Amino acid sequence: MLISKLLANFAKPLAKSLQYRWSGEPSGYTGPPLHVVSATRLPETAFWETSHLGLSFRRADFIMPLRHTIAFENSRGLSAIYNSAIDAMDPDEIAVFVHDDVVLYDFFLPHRVTQGLQHFDVIGVVGNAAPKSDHAGWGARLPPGCQQPIHEQAEGEVPQHSGAVNHLFPTHELASRFGLAPRRVSLLDGLFLAARVSTLRRHNVRFDERFAFHFYDLDFCRTCVAQGLKLGTWPIALGHASAGSYGSPAWHSALAGYRAKWGMKAPRL
Repeated sequence: MLISKLLANFAKPLAKSLQYRWSGEPSGYTGPPLHVVSATRLPETAFWETSHLGLSFRRADFIMPLRHTIAFENSRGLSAIYNSAIDAMDPDEIAVFVHDDVVLYDFFLPHRVTQGLQHFDVIGVVGNAAPKSDHAGWGARLPPGCQQPIHEQAEGEVPQHSGAVNHLFPTHELASRFGLAPRRVSLLDGLFLAARVSTLRRHNVRFDERFAFHFYDLDFCRTCVAQGLKLGTWPIALGHASAGSYGSPAWHSALAGYRAKWGMKAPRL
């Protein structure tokens, strides 16, 4: 305990000296403000002290200029949280929708995101350029008669997949390379999505609040494609501490709603 206090007291003046050295724009970034939006079941203090995203902010707050809107102790669907944020943001901001179990490794995240949005309207870190008609995730399928989804990567790299992410498990880490990036895709994983607020508003793109968590990201991508927006993966260093809950009753219910809305048709570029 004493050592922790000593380290904390040492870190405070060190952080201040670094902030002073970097003169208010530590990364040299001069582009549009990035506004990170997330939701967590944790109380505010626990979020900043224990969550992967909260700790990422604390590590980088004197290097990486980011704004944030966090829904603490949240019980609402992600779609509702994200829509509220889109309505409240300034039009010149870049919205970055991130799960609270994501680690932001990249200290130059603002540069990466703005570079990606010079080429695409919406970017993520992993996605699929040519999903099948029976897709049940950006990289999974659920053929008729099956109860558990088939993960396409299980049998090796799929040519239509793109991007990479570091998976965090209780006992180990596993960096997964799904395919070449940058690449234009039609579906992105919702662990990280970024777009200019002005683009979303101009094209009337929102999240469908029928999808509280499962399939909200795929539905959002389908809406973007239908509105003529270009989706793409971009090389950004992230970690993710969730394996998902594929095959759960809530997942199956959301899949039924997704297929009822879009039919058994795959999005095309």
